Amino acid sequence: MRTRDIDRNRFSTLLGQLYTRATLTQEELARRVGVSSAAVRNWLRGDEGGHGITVEKLRKVIETLFQADAFVKGEEETEAREFWQSSGVKAAFDERWFRGLQQAAEAEQSTLDLRNGQRAQAEGTGDEHQTSRSVFFFNVHTLPDPTEFYGRVKECFILEERTYNGASTSIVGPNKIGKTWLMQYLRLTAPQKLGKQFRVGYVDALSPSCMTVEGFITLAAKQFGVPLAPEYAEQGLTPLEQTVANLLNEKQPPVLCIDRFETFATRPAFDQHFFGGLRALAQAGLCLITTSKRRLVDIVTEATHVSSLINIFDQIVLEPFNEKEAKDFVKKKGMQAGFSEQECSYMLHYGQLEDRSWPPLRLQLAGQMLFEDKNVGDYHPDDPHYWRCFAERLEERYRGVLR
Repeated sequence: MRTRDIDRNRFSTLLGQLYTRATLTQEELARRVGVSSAAVRNWLRGDEGGHGITVEKLRKVIETLFQADAFVKGEEETEAREFWQSSGVKAAFDERWFRGLQQAAEAEQSTLDLRNGQRAQAEGTGDEHQTSRSVFFFNVHTLPDPTEFYGRVKECFILEERTYNGASTSIVGPNKIGKTWLMQYLRLTAPQKLGKQFRVGYVDALSPSCMTVEGFITLAAKQFGVPLAPEYAEQGLTPLEQTVANLLNEKQPPVLCIDRFETFATRPAFDQHFFGGLRALAQAGLCLITTSKRRLVDIVTEATHVSSLINIFDQIVLEPFNEKEAKDFVKKKGMQAGFSEQECSYMLHYGQLEDRSWPPLRLQLAGQMLFEDKNVGDYHPDDPHYWRCFAERLEERYRGVLR
């Protein structure tokens, strides 16, 4: 057997071991590295091409595997070096680059440990100001941290895949179901999940700046780091078109998140020409992600009487958590809050609707109310009257924010 064949087989064997440890699919590994799924399959089979992987792609493969915890703890550099050498690239293994990966991961872990330590200290000190800080985020518009986004595994995967490929997506669901948080989750994780080259901007259609098309264009361009002079903003979508073209030329795919998209349909300035222009921008390379309570086709058809303007979007419909998602949420958040197993069961019970579905907002509220009652000494789990009042209070607060 030739040395080249041995090297190629060793490379494919190590890659198979590492990507299995990382619990990544071939498609996900391919997307994160920036190659086709066929390329990954060739590498794993040891076909011609696996031995000829470029230094740039090899770095990306190792970065992806490292971030997915594929290397044995304490043996990361040794395993990464062996994998690098098995690829047959002419460049030597870059120790400084790999240690930079390790230092970045250690810094991130230190931040997480500090946050958890502060939380544990707050629960154990008895300081009334510390213990009053809840770990629940009821009716909070801004996602505080990517780790606070629970469930939605399939929806996240679909959104990431479509965005990476430049395809536009419409996120649809009832009020307070988590549409905005899903959009914000993508923005927060884009550098790791999509790549640092992506430029992801955010616009809330309900903001005062979006009362006019000019205001929307100015805000959108600013999100991409391009301030517009007033005279340019008055040229309709043309300045945004130029911004998109410049970003694409610089290999920086632009992604524009538009929250509460249906607001545009209530404003006369956003007419058929605007929606048609937005569609043209999407076809020219601007990836659009929108949230709305109704289907985009219904919203735009009512406003313009033309349904084809938004037919480039695929749709993700958000629904309440299923039982598995709800139990996972309760387990993790209950642990953070210091809840007992029984208190977690209360949270799961009062967080559900009659059809055995669990809206994330309602679960957050159930946990928040238990946390509040425990901290002010108004928690009486053995009193049936307490639970009747608890249910009434929860229903009133929950319905109040849905209106």
